[in-house]
Amino acid sequence: NYDIFILQGGVPKERMNAATKWMKRYDNARLRFVNIDPVVDMVGRKYFSTTREYSVAVFFRIFAPGIFTRYDKMAYLDSDIVFFDDVAGFYNQDLEGNQIGACHDYVSEHQSLVNPEVGDFWRRQLNMEPGQDFFFAGGLVMDLAQMREKNSFDTMLKKARDIVGSRLPDQDVMNSILQGQVKYIGSEWNYLDWMYD
Repeated sequence: NYDIFILQGGVPKERMNAATKWMKRYDNARLRFVNIDPVVDMVGRKYFSTTREYSVAVFFRIFAPGIFTRYDKMAYLDSDIVFFDDVAGFYNQDLEGNQIGACHDYVSEHQSLVNPEVGDFWRRQLNMEPGQDFFFAGGLVMDLAQMREKNSFDTMLKKARDIVGSRLPDQDVMNSILQGQVKYIGSEWNYLDWMYD
């Protein structure tokens, strides 16, 4: 059974209705929309580092432990990820006691080694060494219960407020805070198509 939530801030009502109607063809799935704007506004939008490419929406995932309190585990997927297999295979990854499961972002790891500006940013802002393990934040298996227990949201929120000059604001925050608490899973679950052209 699949509980599917779309975290959103401004999706038109007619689109939500159309998606909900489309999902009714599946007896084992339920789709719900969660307007996260009031939650983000309560924390304060100005504290989230954004870029031309990345709006405050990229930070929605860090709110998950506090929003989905009835759930101990969830799979988080960016809206631009396409699965060619049952997402349950992703969700059922054994996290081996880690807070999240994620796939390597080999491009960012490489950039931190070959681009001195990126490497310096990693050291100063992320407290990470160039070439250190770095994950894609677009596809995550999250142990919400453990994240709540360890107050990961508060720590990530503080980092989001403190970080300056981030190119990948959501990934930088999460990688900085969750280092050592990541189960790296096979890249077949989350990769950029041009990497394997």
